Amino acid sequence: MSRLTCPICKSSTTPAGTARGSRTGRDFTLRSCDSCGFAYVENPWTDYAQIYDEAYYAGRGSDPLVDYAFEFQADASTVRAYEWRGWDQLVHQLKPAPVKWLDFGCGCGTLVRFIHGLKKDEIFGYDTGAWAAKARGSGLPILTEAELAQHEGTFDIVTAIDVIEHVVEPLEMLAHCRRLLKPGGILIPITGNAEIVLRAKLASWSYVRPEIHVSFFTPPALSRALALTGFSPLPLPRGRGWHDILRARILKNLHIKRRSLVEQLLPWSLLSPLADSRYKMGRLPIGQAI
Repeated sequence: MSRLTCPICKSSTTPAGTARGSRTGRDFTLRSCDSCGFAYVENPWTDYAQIYDEAYYAGRGSDPLVDYAFEFQADASTVRAYEWRGWDQLVHQLKPAPVKWLDFGCGCGTLVRFIHGLKKDEIFGYDTGAWAAKARGSGLPILTEAELAQHEGTFDIVTAIDVIEHVVEPLEMLAHCRRLLKPGGILIPITGNAEIVLRAKLASWSYVRPEIHVSFFTPPALSRALALTGFSPLPLPRGRGWHDILRARILKNLHIKRRSLVEQLLPWSLLSPLADSRYKMGRLPIGQAI
């Protein structure tokens, strides 16, 4: 598969270097759109059964930070609790409880489990594969593809956390999320912000893992994609909930899994905003369904 025109706006694109896959040893060509700023892998690896195999979910694949065996057992003693708390706060900055909420690409369902346990929102997850099936088997409301179709047009909130960068055709994913939402519903697609790197440096950006991350957005590119798929772009609320989400992400990237007195004594009211200023994830828009 080779794509020369922008998957978002169909404009011409320019080569933006090559990045080597850590598992395959293949060189992947990067391209950047001259119009909207979207960047992507021109020749993506699409053998999904091999990409997202058991080794991947055990942290032995293209992303060493992935560890579903640990995530599935994660509880309030882990740093993930900061992230779950943050999502609860962020969502209810946008919509008062209760909401009907879908976590699209929910992985092994840890956020679904936490929100479900609070018993104030109607929460569902959606994903495919063995870990989603395991989460469903544990009693969590993880929908199959057929079940998800029955909920079209009913959700107040759809979160898509670290999903869209994995998608070869992001407009198709965004259009799918729009069909799932009520008019006025909110989509929160969290991903890396390619605005922080120059085109010439794209291949060296740590977020570029070309075997799994194939779509890279700047704020204008994501705004354009949202507008093309039935959304009005909105700013992401960047209050305490967002800062808790960033706190969890910082600790995860430091390979810290468990909460401790040491990390709790750190000045997170300063560190999280500093990370937001450096990595600019919070500048990417969210979408309100038109």
